[in-house]
Amino acid sequence: MNEKTYKGKVSAERRRHPRILLKLWVHFTARIHGELARSCSSESLSEDLGTTGLAMRSDQELAAGQTLTLTLFLPPKEKRTDASKTLIYPEDECLPTTIRSRVAWCRALPDQEYILGIEFLDLSPPDRIHLKSFLVDYKLDDPDSALYT
Repeated sequence: MNEKTYKGKVSAERRRHPRILLKLWVHFTARIHGELARSCSSESLSEDLGTTGLAMRSDQELAAGQTLTLTLFLPPKEKRTDASKTLIYPEDECLPTTIRSRVAWCRALPDQEYILGIEFLDLSPPDRIHLKSFLVDYKLDDPDSALYT
């Protein structure tokens, strides 16, 4: 196994951009053949987050390459602490950040759940500012990521 160190953390994954284990509320809408698909429930949570994407659980199986409109609920600056890595903040206390994304991969889990690898594609300037601020607070700022272009 080839391990890499990112900003003081060891990762067995071969990522170009580091991620942090973090539980955040995630909603998404997927378009299948031009029609709106069901939205996933408000119980979808991220597993990890970085500058280029996230992993999340879902009750829906989605195909690799499928595009999504994803809303990530980020806690406000005054609530961001190292302890918040283990806390799950209520959506109404968070800042919704909308990101056009795509499914990089999908794996089945027990109990009819899936884990999805999500790649960020594009976001509006205000949402980009929210996400950058959040990532900087968690020491995940990475000037080489597409988020900074």
